[in-house]
Amino acid sequence: MITPKTIARFLVGKRDAIEEVATSKGTFFLAALFIVSAGLARNYDHHILSQEPLWVFGPFAMTFFSSLFIFAFVKALGGLRRGALKCIPTPCSNYFPFLRCFAMTAPLAWLYGIPAEQFTTALVATQFNFAVLLLVSFWRLALMVRVLVVLFNFTPLRAFCLISIPASIEMFFATLVKSMDIVGIMGGMKLTTAERFLYEATQTVTAGSFFLFVAACLLIFCSKRGEIRALTPSENPPKISRLTWLAATSIIALWLLASAAPQQRLRNLKQFQTLVHQGQYKEAQAFTESLTKTDFPPHRHLLGKSLSYNPPLAINALVYHNSWPEWVEVELNEGAEIWLEDLDPDREDYRISALREEFQKAPYIEEFAAKFTPGYDLKLLPTGHTEDQPE
Repeated sequence: MITPKTIARFLVGKRDAIEEVATSKGTFFLAALFIVSAGLARNYDHHILSQEPLWVFGPFAMTFFSSLFIFAFVKALGGLRRGALKCIPTPCSNYFPFLRCFAMTAPLAWLYGIPAEQFTTALVATQFNFAVLLLVSFWRLALMVRVLVVLFNFTPLRAFCLISIPASIEMFFATLVKSMDIVGIMGGMKLTTAERFLYEATQTVTAGSFFLFVAACLLIFCSKRGEIRALTPSENPPKISRLTWLAATSIIALWLLASAAPQQRLRNLKQFQTLVHQGQYKEAQAFTESLTKTDFPPHRHLLGKSLSYNPPLAINALVYHNSWPEWVEVELNEGAEIWLEDLDPDREDYRISALREEFQKAPYIEEFAAKFTPGYDLKLLPTGHTEDQPE
């Protein structure tokens, strides 16, 4: 009988618990509930759950893809080419026991739900979240090594190599794309301290993944194969207790309950951004009159950052409206200052001239220019006219 205690023992690599999880036919349905709760833990304070269904389907897709990818390496490099292991996947294949164990690691992702952003600075929260990511990754790696030892009787070193090779490939490309994404989205703008830390940390993990791949490829030739065996199906596979089903569904309910406040903050942010994007500045002001900064997600720019060659929405909001609540105006001023400070010095004159020309009909462009670009001529330029053109 699989109980909550069995799940806890599985997560610390106990042989009897791994065998029960691998042979129970209901394990994957139980794991599916854990995958949903893990998706909630990852996304409840980052994405609007009702508008972005990828938080549900993404973890399932990644579970199947990653498990198939890793098992293919185990099959090809581990010598699993005979008998029931010849075909992937079939009901009699050992892929299904492996998949059950792989999916059952989902509860480890609950650690991602610790709301560090609510209690610390952006930099400390980023460092904490990155440390949790490393902890979960290494825990999952060690657990799957143990699963291979139990299911197929590999030696620990060979199991480590068989898991590390595909896992390091996945990690290498995931962190490479993440580091490129950070810089690409900024479009040449300066990174904040938190963004800089995340960029450098992902680059370090990318390099570490490469060296782990090389080390695992070398060590696999030094490792003993062991007496490989297929897991014998149980004549009476263990069933899942009602208490376990109740616990799994209750955890989902608890995460949904915990997500209520963060989801409202995200909806507030989305509503404000939509109103400003549509040019409804008075409506955006009215919307924020009864709110405070704590009613929005912490460490998130109200209107986001903008590419260095594209004026941010914060500038639009400032030159077309000047009656923002004090805390909103502070946020908008910060967004405008960041964009202006990050302009290329060689093209700064051109950018500011183009900016004043673009917004020459805005009612508060002169106030904006006097505040943010006091070193320039405050007279608005005629349409189609730039400072570099003769009169």
